[in-house]
Amino acid sequence: MIKRFASVITASINSKCNYDRSLFILGHMRCGSTALSHILCSHPKISGYGEAHIRYDENAALGLLVLNQIKRNAYRSGANFMFDKILHSRYDSGACDAFYDARAIFMVRDPFDTIHSIRTLFATLKSHEYSSDALASDYYEERINTLLNLWERFAPERRIGLSYTQLTADPDKEILSISNMLGLNPALSNNYILPKNNLGHGAGDPLASHKYNKIVPSTRSKGETGDRKQLQISDARMSSLEKLYVKALKIVT
Repeated sequence: MIKRFASVITASINSKCNYDRSLFILGHMRCGSTALSHILCSHPKISGYGEAHIRYDENAALGLLVLNQIKRNAYRSGANFMFDKILHSRYDSGACDAFYDARAIFMVRDPFDTIHSIRTLFATLKSHEYSSDALASDYYEERINTLLNLWERFAPERRIGLSYTQLTADPDKEILSISNMLGLNPALSNNYILPKNNLGHGAGDPLASHKYNKIVPSTRSKGETGDRKQLQISDARMSSLEKLYVKALKIVT
C-alpha cells in the first residue's frame, strides 16, 4: 500500500512519468537484451539499469520505475527517456493504452539457441524454474506471440525490431538505427559501463555480461555451428517454433 501510494504521487509530480518519454526493450529471455540495455543505460539521455519487473497497466507504473531507479542509484534527472526491459508477458500483455506512446525496441532470437540458453542459465543458477526444455519452449512460444501482438499496437515511428543474429553480426549498424529512431545526439556507441548493481536483481545475464564492455561482432549464432546439443522436445514441436520465429523475423525486422 505504501509503495502504491508513493508510486502514484511520484507519477503525478515527475514530468518524466509519461509514456511518450519512455523507452522499452520488449523481448524474451536470452535474446541478447542485457548488453543492449547496458549500452542504452550508459547514454546520458537515458535513465535506467535493466529489468525493473513492473506491470505497465497504469501511469503510476512509471512512478514506481522512477523509485526503483532511485533505489539503485540509476536515476538521471536530466534524461530524455525512462528505460525498462520487459521479458515476460505478465508485465506488458495487459498494458494501458498510453503504454503504446513509448518507444519500443523489439528483440527476438531463434528458438533452438534460446531454449538451450534458458536451460543452461537456470541450471547454472540451480533454479527449478524452466527445469525442462518443454517449459522453456512453452515460454518462448507464448512470449513471441505476445511480442507480435504488441508490435501491431506501436506506431511505426515508435518501434524498431532486430534479431540476436543481426545485433551480433553488425552491432554498430543496429545501434545507429536505434539512435536514429530515438533522435539521440550524441548517438549511442558500442560500449557501456556496467550498472552499479551489475550482478544484482534485474541487471540481466549473470553468466557473461560482467565480462565485457561492448557487443562483440560475431558472424554466426551458436545454433549455426553444427555441434548443437539435442533438446528434449519433438521434431514437430521444434518445427512449429522455428516457423513462429521466421514469422516474427518477417514482421519485426
